[in-house]
Amino acid sequence: PGDQILLKSGDTWTQQMTLQGTGTSGSHIIISSYGTGNRPAIVGNNTNAFHCITLTNGDYWDFSNFDLSACGYGIYCHYTTNGHNGLAFTNIYTHDSNDNNTNNSHDILVQCDRPSSTTGQYSINGITVTNCNSYQHGGTCFRAGDSGDSNLYPWAIENVYERNCKDLDDR
Repeated sequence: PGDQILLKSGDTWTQQMTLQGTGTSGSHIIISSYGTGNRPAIVGNNTNAFHCITLTNGDYWDFSNFDLSACGYGIYCHYTTNGHNGLAFTNIYTHDSNDNNTNNSHDILVQCDRPSSTTGQYSINGITVTNCNSYQHGGTCFRAGDSGDSNLYPWAIENVYERNCKDLDDR
């Protein structure tokens, strides 16, 4: 808990970043930038299979200050178990990824496997998305839902707050 992964401002990576682990409510894991200059960039290979950043079953993670492009998902958070808490996304810019115009890509996707019951046990609770922008991405700036059939399970994801986020396309 309380760990930080900081990427140097102005630098560019072409590899996917795969993360796991858990912070605490008082000590989130921070993934962000350091230094001055442009946001650190992760550039994919223009396929829907490339996710710039993937987090699995993570609690209390804060993502900020990234430029993510040429990917299916800029940030993909996947939950296979219930009872997770705390994700924050701030100042994320995703662009130039449209999966050959199929509209299947998303800038930030939080997805859970079908919850095990309807007893009110959520998969992830407490998501904040602030100052995140997308351009020419072919999907949506932020999406949260289950990975089951087309029925969204309302108890799967709770307390989502989105502020000052823009799709800069003419979609």
